[in-house]
Formats: sequence, structure tokens, C-alpha cells
Amino acid sequence: MTRTTTPHDAALAASIAAAADALRFDHEPGGLQRVAVLALFVSVLGDRLALAFPASAGALRALVDSPATPGNPAALSLHQQQQQQQQQ
Repeated sequence: MTRTTTPHDAALAASIAAAADALRFDHEPGGLQRVAVLALFVSVLGDRLALAFPASAGALRALVDSPATPGNPAALSLHQQQQQQQQQ
């Protein structure tokens, strides 16, 4: 089976690589230092995605910036974006 890369997948992969480029990943997988780097990565990736993928960037920002919640802040962010689009 041949896999093809869609333009959206290629753009997302490029954004991920660019966001990770300035970060250090020389920590043990699953360790606290790696988790801290991944948290920073999510924030940087959200900034990189903002122009081409605003809904995805908003969902990532919700994960980083939301107050403590028992629910899923990314799902709430997407729901709010859908409501705003319907009102327009």
C-alpha cells in the first residue's frame, strides 16, 4: 500500500519540525524535563499554526492557557469557534 502525503499533512509536518527546531529533546522520554519541553513545544506549535490552521491553533492555545478544568479545554475551544462561525 502506497501512502501519499496530502498538502495539509505536509504543511502540518513542516510546522511541527519548525516548532521543534529550537528546542532540546535530549531528556529521557517521559521524564519531567521532556514533559516541560513538550509543553513549550505545544505553545510554539500553536503560534506556528495560527495563520494556516486557526482552529487548530486555538485548540492548542486552549490546552496551554485555559484555567484548571475537569473537562477538555481543546474541545470547548472548538465548540466556541463553531458557535462564532454560525453567528456570522
